[in-house]
Amino acid sequence: MKKLFTLFFFLSLLANTFAGDRMVFIERFTSWTCPPCATNNPIMESFINSLDQDKIVGIAYHMNWPAPGTDGYYHYNPTDNNARRTMYGVNSIPQARMDGSISIQSPYSNGSLTALFNSRTNILSPITVILTDSTFGDSIRLTARIYTEISMVNPVASVHFSLQERHNHFNSPPGTNGETDFYDVMRRMLNNGLGQSVALYPGQTVIIQKTFYKDPIWNQAQVMPIVFVQQGIEMLNGGKKTNNFTLIPNSPYQSVQQGVSQSATYQMQIPVTTVGYNSPVTLTAEVDPPNAGVTVSFPGGNTVSTFPANFNVQVNSSSSVPTGSYRIIVTGTNANSKVHKTSVSYLVGRNIIVVNANRPSLQFAVDNQALTNVATFAWDLSSVHQIAAVSPQTFGSTRYVFQSWSDNGDSSHSITTGTSTSTYTCNYKTQFRLITSATPSGIPVTIAGGNTFYDSSSTVNFVPSPLQFTYN
Repeated sequence: MKKLFTLFFFLSLLANTFAGDRMVFIERFTSWTCPPCATNNPIMESFINSLDQDKIVGIAYHMNWPAPGTDGYYHYNPTDNNARRTMYGVNSIPQARMDGSISIQSPYSNGSLTALFNSRTNILSPITVILTDSTFGDSIRLTARIYTEISMVNPVASVHFSLQERHNHFNSPPGTNGETDFYDVMRRMLNNGLGQSVALYPGQTVIIQKTFYKDPIWNQAQVMPIVFVQQGIEMLNGGKKTNNFTLIPNSPYQSVQQGVSQSATYQMQIPVTTVGYNSPVTLTAEVDPPNAGVTVSFPGGNTVSTFPANFNVQVNSSSSVPTGSYRIIVTGTNANSKVHKTSVSYLVGRNIIVVNANRPSLQFAVDNQALTNVATFAWDLSSVHQIAAVSPQTFGSTRYVFQSWSDNGDSSHSITTGTSTSTYTCNYKTQFRLITSATPSGIPVTIAGGNTFYDSSSTVNFVPSPLQFTYN
């Protein structure tokens, strides 16, 4: 038997945000021809429903086995279901995945599911996901804003949009295993279930917008969109409709000198609340790792009661604080004990430096190491490093030639880490090769200006010589 796991994008007229918080994803692989699935699915659904719905979401992928393989949800969209099954190598069902990396085999039990959930829910995500939508006739346009809070060793991830039906009920079983209720049924995903590759750099926001057709055969009242971001098989975070308030930073990190008393102010937001929301949010903060010399305050007060809201967080450090990165975790709690978290980085004697190329897949060098596309470093202040272009780079009939660095430095030059500049971009210009030939080959003609690379958008003159001749 086999099973699939997916994350979905909730359709809403509101923005949907889970900043810093960990939304745990349960991807189920099932089929309405699978008898053990009929026993295990209610256990999983009961577990999901027992938790704070701001912290968990379920997705069900349907398979075409065991025999007779007539599951209608599978046959409606075999491509996306198979893509998720293939990603995890699922060959038996019922089976599930929690946050991609944790395999859950049957039989399911509430105790083991709870223990796994507890191991994941308090792990802060490195990204904030904000989801908005709008409807145009028979289509849904979904927009995901993905905000990266901290530097990641590997910034490349995949963004997945998906539409699911939260609950479908049949008066009589449509399949052979007796089930009449089906939950979190995946209907359609982005790019045939493969998602879209993105690079997530600290302090940057990636915006992805996609439009999905709303098939009339769907249960429109139960359609829920979800967005999720995955790195390999590890789930980073996702978003669905907010039920209360949201919490995000406007900037992820600031750099200050070490050895002297310093401070930095961060602006944060509660940008979206659910319709009719009016519960004040109380703010608290903690420093990770703890250090008595790093303190946090809220200059405008630690209670927010008007929404949407902007508020400031001030961080101070004494001269005794050692060089390092300190994560400032800000927690918002409302009167109903709903909690959301986000974080910023306070860099003492250090800064995050991003070096990249202006075009994907192009190389550059940092400290004599060849790198591609983008690289992120945490360097001590006043440290000196070498950045260099790799030029030219040729791919078939296209060539990329160094044009400039964003700091106006030479093709290869030294940079000194400071508290301000944190991004260095190597700009390459594009050249195309004008391919010329004479047919048949061997005729006595030359073409001046041919088989040469020229700048994009330039005007090119080429001259065949001679223009007239007798041949055979």
